[in-house]
Amino acid sequence: MKKYRLGTTISMKHYALLKKHMGKSDTQQKVLERALESLDEKVQPATTMSWESEVLIKLLNEKVVCAILKTSLKVMLEAIPFEETFGDNKENTMEYILALIYQKPVVEMSLEEIMDGLIFVARGSNWVDSINYTDDGDYYTLREVHSLGVNGSKIIQASHENLFNACGFKYQTTISENSLFQKIYKKA
Repeated sequence: MKKYRLGTTISMKHYALLKKHMGKSDTQQKVLERALESLDEKVQPATTMSWESEVLIKLLNEKVVCAILKTSLKVMLEAIPFEETFGDNKENTMEYILALIYQKPVVEMSLEEIMDGLIFVARGSNWVDSINYTDDGDYYTLREVHSLGVNGSKIIQASHENLFNACGFKYQTTISENSLFQKIYKKA
């Protein structure tokens, strides 16, 4: 293989990095060659999008996203009679969104995929101020805090419970004016 001679100067910081990696590579030449190869491998086309961006574009194309101030949403939620409007609502929008995200039916998803999907949707829609879950052995505990009032809690609860029912998961729910806590039991 033909070789080319280089002559250059580098900062003390980069010289220290070069010396550090020489311990693994034996020579400066090998360190520089590996660094250049690594740079070449990591170059990605500008058209590459993150998974989250791809999902948001899918949702926008499906026309399921709208922009509204959270304070306005809270006022609207407080003004509607929840039981009359949503009491028997079995529409499972969350099931549809998760199927769109993962490209498979929710009954084929793991509970962990469903939990991660719920968190992604909640954060992306900005309905909640805080959301997380923990694996507590036989069940997951989902914790959500929001500022949408009790009807906001009821809508979130109905959305989640419709999804868990569609998947066959058992759950326990506790809601308050600004929070929702659920235990979702793993299938036996």
